[in-house]
Amino acid sequence: MSKKQQNGSSNENNVVSINPRAAEVGDGLDTIKDILFGEQVKASNEQLADFKRESETALQSLSERMDERLAQLDASLTKNFETLNQQLIAQHTAQAAAQMAGEKRLDAELKACQTTLEANLSATRDEFNHELNQLADELRDQKLDRHKLADIFSQAATELAGTAQPLKKAG
Repeated sequence: MSKKQQNGSSNENNVVSINPRAAEVGDGLDTIKDILFGEQVKASNEQLADFKRESETALQSLSERMDERLAQLDASLTKNFETLNQQLIAQHTAQAAAQMAGEKRLDAELKACQTTLEANLSATRDEFNHELNQLADELRDQKLDRHKLADIFSQAATELAGTAQPLKKAG
């Protein structure tokens, strides 16, 4: 078989052509292209394949670094959140303790004031009762009994009778 026939039969498998001569011309062009640019095409294809591999490797590396960085950021955020949460709890506890201490101090002050007021009230009541008892004793001492009262009335009656008699005589 001639080269033409071989090429024609291989092209028949690959390319459907109505004109067998066109297949021969196409085959010849491929051969010429391969001769003229074959090395450049192979080099370009190799460079393209190398670039693709390098790009995929760089992309994979970048993806892994991003995943690591995101994991670090997540861990950092979690740690910061926990730290802030603990600080808030500590502040809340400190404020609650301060409030409790303030309430206890106020309760103690109120009880002290209440005790002072009760003591002052008791002293004032005792003083008032003492003065009241003194006045009652003075009034009892000054109280007239029946005999003294009878003497006073009798003396007043005598004086009235003594003054009234001379008026009758004059009149």
